[in-house]
Amino acid sequence: MKALLVLPHSSACVERVFSEVNLVKTPITNRLRPSTVANRLLARQHLRRNEKNCHIWTPSKELLNSVQSGQCHSRYTTRLCQKATENVVTFYDVLDGTN
Repeated sequence: MKALLVLPHSSACVERVFSEVNLVKTPITNRLRPSTVANRLLARQHLRRNEKNCHIWTPSKELLNSVQSGQCHSRYTTRLCQKATENVVTFYDVLDGTN
């Protein structure tokens, strides 16, 4: 099945992300690079999904090495790009009737 890109009927999920960014970027940490902010958001989401917090979670040495070397972020961006290009139908494809 192919995906059709449309505007969402609600912006609640986007507003939630902006709220999380505001929690990550405080007046003290306002000069963080965008990649650092993205990595912090990913870590927060992962911990929340697994019902943990940073006080009780201990990362493995393998994970620490992966994060420090940049492999973790590289894998994430690669998967994100792959997911974005899979089964995408453009507006022009719909108009042309090719899909």
